[in-house]
Amino acid sequence: MTVAAIPVQRASSTHLPQWQRFQPERTASEHPTGTHPYQRQYAHVYHQRLAVLGPRVWQAVLRDNQCENDNHNHSNNNDDAHTVRHVPRILELEEGVLSIAVGTIVKEYENSVTGNDINSDAVVPGAVNGAKDALVLEDESGRVVLATALVHQYPTGVVLGVQGTVGTDGVLQVERFYHPWTCAPPALPLYIDHTNNINNNNNDPTYIMLVSGLHCGSPKVSSLPRDMLLSYLQGRFGHKARHVARVIFAGGLTSTDATAVQELDGFLLALAASGVPIDVLPGEHDPTTANWPQRSLHRALLPHTTTRYGTLVARTPNPYAARHDHVVCLGTDGRNVRDLCTRVGVPVDNHDSPGAWRPVTELQALERTLAWGHVCPTGPDSVPTVPHALQDPMVIEPHLPHLYFAGNAKKFATQRVVAAHADTATAVDTDDRVAFTRLVCVPQFSETGQAVLVNLQTLDVEVVRFQDEE
Repeated sequence: MTVAAIPVQRASSTHLPQWQRFQPERTASEHPTGTHPYQRQYAHVYHQRLAVLGPRVWQAVLRDNQCENDNHNHSNNNDDAHTVRHVPRILELEEGVLSIAVGTIVKEYENSVTGNDINSDAVVPGAVNGAKDALVLEDESGRVVLATALVHQYPTGVVLGVQGTVGTDGVLQVERFYHPWTCAPPALPLYIDHTNNINNNNNDPTYIMLVSGLHCGSPKVSSLPRDMLLSYLQGRFGHKARHVARVIFAGGLTSTDATAVQELDGFLLALAASGVPIDVLPGEHDPTTANWPQRSLHRALLPHTTTRYGTLVARTPNPYAARHDHVVCLGTDGRNVRDLCTRVGVPVDNHDSPGAWRPVTELQALERTLAWGHVCPTGPDSVPTVPHALQDPMVIEPHLPHLYFAGNAKKFATQRVVAAHADTATAVDTDDRVAFTRLVCVPQFSETGQAVLVNLQTLDVEVVRFQDEE
């Protein structure tokens, strides 16, 4: 007997797409030079990245220096607070002079391994990082080798400020790194009273659901958790589904099987038929362009869904950006995080092995992209990207997003991050009345059966599990 769908009076939220900057150029004639995007050099990408993030690094430097000068004045200490030279070009660094320069990091690896040689499902940092790796700071005027114990903490493509002194060997002895200046997102209207659990408008909570890694069509993946997810959103498992205003599918949509896209189309059709608004962004192995930003899925791949419910289903690029009510949301399928995990490490406190390090977690990698002001800093070095000539679309705005997610994670993880006054982002675990960014690593649904609910009023998160208990 066929079970009829239960009518659901669903919560709603305003939805303003902001992913236009990630839409790749479609024709060569749109560019002033008239050249095809892939005929350009990737130097344009790094030039535009440094042009945008460089001034923000200097802003962080000046703000930090001002704070330090104020502290020195209060302590009546006037030693070397004013002796650091700000060098506008790396070429102007002088031997023996304490200086600050800003440029793009280039990491020279002992092990010559490209991004395509690394299995992103089996992150092995040792396959990339080596004991003889070196960091170089580079701008349009020149480059300088950096001497630092933090060589494994930065990959190629990050824009940084470096304070240190050039020795007789021409190597810059690093004392300090500066990250681009960031500021907090606007405070959410209802978050003002979050610590007192007061809702000014007496509204029920409104959620968006994050799902990643459906892997439709894979013979190794059971369809039961996906059917349970559909039933949940149709309102068959209680009334909480009516508070879900939109579902975002973050990459990992299909397998390589020929019928995978048809299976995805059928699933989205059933979900949209229940009145659920959907955003669909592609992933690394989905049928779209390989280079970041990835194009949205072509409508011909989802013929039934787009024909009948085209207004409910938004096919978005990867990365993804949109505003849901007051919440600014930024996210990816997770390839940027997986690639960073192969190339970035953190020190380990081990007295027996000084200088030891371990790979960053997926959540730490996601946080670092936020602190560095770039969604995918390792592109185009190890993640293929479109060589944009006029801008680097993946630079993160100075005002951080409220919600920042990465899909296809090995496990769920979340963190609240508050933009620091200058050069970093610092996690907090308290309910301080301050605007913050919610980081979410969305686990692979095909492996965990987990989806993530995000409260649009408070940015609190909740994991919902759909799994066959055997």
